Amino acid sequence: MTARDPMLALQRLLQPGVAVGPSRLEGDWTFLETFANAVAHPDELSESGNWLPAQVPGTVAGALRAANRWDDTAPPPLHRHDYWYRLQFSGSGGRLLRFNGLATIAEVWLNGVQVLTTRHMFVAHQVEVQLEGPDNVLHICFRALHPWLRGQRSPVRWKPRMIVPPTLRAVRTTLLGHMPGWCPPVHAVGPWRDIELLDPVGTEPTRGVRAELSSRLDGKDGIVSLRLHIAGLTPAHGAFAVTGPDHAIWHGELQRVAPNMLAGEVRVPAVQRWWPHTHGEPALYGIEASLGGNVVSCGNVGFRTIAADRDGGAFALRINGERVFCRGACVSTHDLPGLADTDEAVARWL
Repeated sequence: MTARDPMLALQRLLQPGVAVGPSRLEGDWTFLETFANAVAHPDELSESGNWLPAQVPGTVAGALRAANRWDDTAPPPLHRHDYWYRLQFSGSGGRLLRFNGLATIAEVWLNGVQVLTTRHMFVAHQVEVQLEGPDNVLHICFRALHPWLRGQRSPVRWKPRMIVPPTLRAVRTTLLGHMPGWCPPVHAVGPWRDIELLDPVGTEPTRGVRAELSSRLDGKDGIVSLRLHIAGLTPAHGAFAVTGPDHAIWHGELQRVAPNMLAGEVRVPAVQRWWPHTHGEPALYGIEASLGGNVVSCGNVGFRTIAADRDGGAFALRINGERVFCRGACVSTHDLPGLADTDEAVARWL
């Protein structure tokens, strides 16, 4: 993921958002390769086609590897064809479908009706749907990226020399697999993050809730801002608490500010600042919200200032006014075909 301003990207650190109460949509997923844009609607798919088992979350490359149709020494190009994923599942009534990551030009169809289109690999999407009884069919079509990019007419003002093709800047997707000499040309295609089916709001008040946190300093005090995005009918008010590293607690109120949003702020006096481990303690404050007697864990925030120091024409960062040395890092994956970077797998890898 990229940002035009690296300082803005750094400012977003320690401001997590947390989805609460997910239920993974599981079953016997299959997928089918078709020519680019040859199939416009799921009804046109061939039942006698070469449907292969697929793991979700997962990728086309991972599924081909599981089917012994993958060669690490010569990865096949995956951006020239469309890939249709299919799942049959039971359920009826109103539900929420949440797609936490679809790579990358994707269309979602439920029971023959298109309910979502996206061209952003890193953004989660949630749609309200009506299930039609015991037999529902979900299709996800991942359109061929290269033909789509050729159709984009926006000029490339700054052509990235390392990225192939340069027009990749027109879509939000990973650069892994598109940097010759850096990593193999393994293309990320497929539902690489969880797909969740959420119960109707009201059966469990904490389901379908997403917390958005931010923090800032006001002199020696800290300000915590919380916004709760709630799928369905939102209560008129709620409450939240901020717990410090020394277990002190401060309370605040949440008020409805939009049809599906509660928001509020809490002032924390004389906060402990967050420091890099080389300069002090990474002090964090825990946030919990209360909705109708149900507690929602919203994550943690820290308080620090960050500024660029360009004295003498050089570039450095100051954290809480102190100049610090930041070492560069390259983010990759230990499983390029599957993108299956669980915490446990990465810990073993490191």
